[in-house]
Amino acid sequence: SPEKFQAPDGRIYEWQISNYRAQVGIFPIVLYIATFLQRPQGFFKAWNRKPSASLFAPPEGIRILDDIVVTFVYCES
Repeated sequence: SPEKFQAPDGRIYEWQISNYRAQVGIFPIVLYIATFLQRPQGFFKAWNRKPSASLFAPPEGIRILDDIVVTFVYCES
C-alpha cells in the first residue's frame, strides 16, 4: 500500500510496504532512502535474543529521518 508525504526539503516521498519490509524513497521511486525490516515471527522466537525490527537509512535518508520515523508510525497505525 503506497503512502506519500512531502518532507521539509520539498520532495515527495513514498512508502512501499509489503510483508516484513517497508521502504521509502523519492517519488517516483528510483532509490530507497530507508528500509524498515521486521523479523518474521517463528517457532524459535523464544531463543532469539536479537532485535525484532531494524530501520536502515543511508546518509541520503538521515536529513529527513524524523519524517521517515513519523510517517512510518502513521502508516502502520
